[in-house]
Amino acid sequence: MIKFNFTGSRIRYISWMFNNRTNAIVITIDGVPYTFSQYGTQTQEPQKLVFEKTGLLGTEHYVTVTSQSSGYFDLDAIDLDEIGELKPYSRGKVLLRITMNDSSEREYQVSAEEGDEFVKWSNRTVDTGNSHYMFHKVVGEQKSKEYVFFEKIISFEVVEIK
Repeated sequence: MIKFNFTGSRIRYISWMFNNRTNAIVITIDGVPYTFSQYGTQTQEPQKLVFEKTGLLGTEHYVTVTSQSSGYFDLDAIDLDEIGELKPYSRGKVLLRITMNDSSEREYQVSAEEGDEFVKWSNRTVDTGNSHYMFHKVVGEQKSKEYVFFEKIISFEVVEIK
């Protein structure tokens, strides 16, 4: 599996094609799957454009690439538009909206991975596991840690941010 993020409005996937390559590759961009093939004739075909997606918003996108059949698959190059930049893999951001037992609400914009960790932490019974969850907050140049206690949470909502 290949994973990365990028910014930009276009992505082009360039690779070799050959008869030992897979014919079913799924590239998922922001949760939307697309398929393409690297299968070619007996003669190796170097550096071919095998997938292109245009018309994306010029924001950050998350990508995974997996093979769905036998055969090799690889990546020779990724081509992005002029504002494009490759970045480490992250699924994007979510908004955690937490309702506390005093009816107050807390909101935290976190990575999707941290949102998953919060859901995993909260999926337990009282008096098991860690009693609090820590969020790192940054306001201007000031950094702080905020703790939410398990017993004080009534409910929470995870909202995907596009």
